[in-house]
This record gives sequence, structure tokens and C-alpha cells, in this order.
Amino acid sequence: LDLTITFADLIVHFIMFAALGTALYLDLSKIKRKLSNIWLAIGVSLGFGIFTELLQFLLVKLNRTGNLFDLLFDLIGAIIAVLLTHFIKQKLASASSY
Repeated sequence: LDLTITFADLIVHFIMFAALGTALYLDLSKIKRKLSNIWLAIGVSLGFGIFTELLQFLLVKLNRTGNLFDLLFDLIGAIIAVLLTHFIKQKLASASSY
């Protein structure tokens, strides 16, 4: 594994997976299972992050390397975004019910 990590790279991973997690959660929230939608959106995001890092690690011809810090920021971005989206959606729903 390559341990050369830039802060900008980690921020990009955070933002990309925050967007992925948010999109997954919003799409899944059309189904009325709230808690499992949170876990499913985070789980799919994590699975995709693992897949992309493994591809980078295994396909050396791409001049890329897998990185655990990238995966960590993928997961952190997805978790924060999914939970934030869930709570904002709940607040908007409760505010519109008054």
C-alpha cells in the first residue's frame, strides 16, 4: 500500500462518498424502512469503497494504489452525509406536519 497521502485527496474521497451516500439514502428513503435504509446506504457505499480500493491495489497497470486512508474517508463521508440527510429529512417532515 502507498502511504503517500495528501489532505486534498482525502477531502475528495470524503466529498465523493458523502454524495454517494446521500443519493443512495434519498433513493432508498422512498421505501418506508427508515433505520434499514440508513444501514443499507452506508453499507453499499462502504462496499463500493472497498471494491474501488481493491481494484486500485490489484490493477497495478493503472498507476494507482489502494489506500486504507482513502477507504476510511470514504466511510466517514458516507456515514456523516447519510446521518445528516436522515436528520434533516426528519426535521423537514416534522416541520411540514404542523
